[in-house]
Amino acid sequence: MDRHGAVSRTGRRARGLRWAPLTLGLLLMTSYASAAAPTKETPAAEDPLAAVGAKLQEGQERFDIADYEGAVEVWSEAYLSLAEVPDSAAYRSVLAYQIATACREAYKVGRDIKYLRRAERLLAQYVETLDPDEEEARASANEA
Repeated sequence: MDRHGAVSRTGRRARGLRWAPLTLGLLLMTSYASAAAPTKETPAAEDPLAAVGAKLQEGQERFDIADYEGAVEVWSEAYLSLAEVPDSAAYRSVLAYQIATACREAYKVGRDIKYLRRAERLLAQYVETLDPDEEEARASANEA
């Protein structure tokens, strides 16, 4: 907030980024909870959403300790794992935003331009997947 009580662009962006992991986590938990219980043919260890959930948590832990390159790596693995999950477009979209956020932070730390370029591509991809009525998410991504 500035001295007049207005929220700065950076403040809005930070608030939006803070909720992205929670959003993805809730999406994964909802889908995981609605999935059929594991059977002999599909044990829990092979459940792709469980594996993605574990990678999501690991990536968030790395992000929280400023290991942004590690977060990019783990979240990228999770993103690729979602290719095997039917109807995972919403998850992949939110995860692309997470990866882009980690890429931006990795660039700020190491100044490796590859992270900035990757973030730009991922954010563009994320914006393309948004519904027209998701104006706040679109504005947040465009500000990033």
